[in-house]
Amino acid sequence: MNAALNAEPAVLALTECLTNKSNDARLRQTAVVELRFFGRAFAVVKYLGGMLVCILLSRACMSSGQQADTATLPKSAGVCISFLNEASALNSTMEFLKKHGCSGDGLLAFVRAVNYYNLLPFEVDRGKFPEAKNGFYSFQSMSQLIAALPSRLCEAPHPFEVNCYDTVIFLADGQLRSGLGPDDVFGWSAAPRIETNWTVTLSSVATAGDAYSWSCPPWYQELTRGFIPAGSLKSRTNLFVALFSFSPLPGHIPQESVPQKALETLRYNWKCQGILFPRNCEVVLCHKVRLDPPSMLTVHAGLLFTGATSLMYIEKDGGFGPFVRLDFKSKADLLKWLSQEEYLSPGPEKEMDMRTFVTFNQDDIEELFRRN
Repeated sequence: MNAALNAEPAVLALTECLTNKSNDARLRQTAVVELRFFGRAFAVVKYLGGMLVCILLSRACMSSGQQADTATLPKSAGVCISFLNEASALNSTMEFLKKHGCSGDGLLAFVRAVNYYNLLPFEVDRGKFPEAKNGFYSFQSMSQLIAALPSRLCEAPHPFEVNCYDTVIFLADGQLRSGLGPDDVFGWSAAPRIETNWTVTLSSVATAGDAYSWSCPPWYQELTRGFIPAGSLKSRTNLFVALFSFSPLPGHIPQESVPQKALETLRYNWKCQGILFPRNCEVVLCHKVRLDPPSMLTVHAGLLFTGATSLMYIEKDGGFGPFVRLDFKSKADLLKWLSQEEYLSPGPEKEMDMRTFVTFNQDDIEELFRRN
C-alpha cells in the first residue's frame, strides 16, 4: 500500500503537465504520450521494479566492506559525465557518497529520486558523445563536453520532478543543518516564487514555514512528499528556504565590492537562519545579482566532493533536467560547466545590470560571468 502511494508522484508529475500548472506545450505533449503508453498501473509496477533495484543496490553499498575511492576519471580524460541512468553508474556513485559521509536515509531518498526520474526516458541527443563505459562518458576537457551538448539539459522534455535544492538536501542529510524550526522567527525576509512565465514574485515572511509555503507550490510539495525521509521533514523546510532565497543588497556598491557584499549578505542570512554547512563536501550555490535595484536571487544548487585524485560534483539540472554526476580535475572545470547553464546567464538584461556568482559553502565566492 505504501509503495503504491509513493508511486503517486509519477502520475502527478505527468498530470501536472496537462493542467494549467504548466504552460509548456511540448511538455504537455510528452505527458500525453507517456500517460497513453504507460498508464497508471504500469507506472506503479515500473516504479516498484526500480525501487527493488534501488534497495538491492543500497544494501550492497551499505554492507560492503570496500572503502576504495570510486571516482571514475581515467588518466586520459579531463572530464567524465554520467546521468546516473545505468545501474553501474548509480552503484559506484552510491559507494563514493557513502564513503564521503552521506547518511543512509538521505542517500536512499536520493536514489529513489534518481530511479523515479528514470522511469521515463531521458531524451537528449547524445550523438556527439563518445561511447559510454559503465554509464560514464569521457571527454578530454570540459569545453569538449559542453560542445557536445545539443541543448540545455534543464529543458529536457521530461516532467518536472525533484529539483536541485532538494537533491542537495537529500545528499547532505545530517551534514547541512539548521538550528531553527519551520515556525521559528528569523527576521523579515522576502521569499521568492518563480511563476510559469519565469518571472519572480516576492512575499514578505518571517518564518521558514511561511517562506516555504510561498516558494513551493502545493503540487510540488505533494510530488516530493514521498521522497523526504520521515525524520527530515521539518529540517527540509528550513534548508530549502535557505538554499532558494532572495536578498536585497546595499545600494551604491562599487563594482569591485559586489562579490564581497554579496557574500557578506549571504553569511548574515545563513547566520540568522542557523545554517551550518557540511564538512564532508561543499554546497555549491549560484546567485544572480542585479545591480539596479541591488538584489540577489539564488538560482541553482549542487554538491562538490573531493576524491583521492579528482573532484566529483552532483546536481539535478532544474526540475525538468536529469541528475548529473561530473568528475574533473579542478574547480575551474566546474566554473566552466556552471557558466554554460542558460538559466544562470544574464539573459535579456544588459551585463552591466546583472552578474552571476557561485559560492562554496560560506567560505568562497567566484564570478561566473565577468563584465567586459
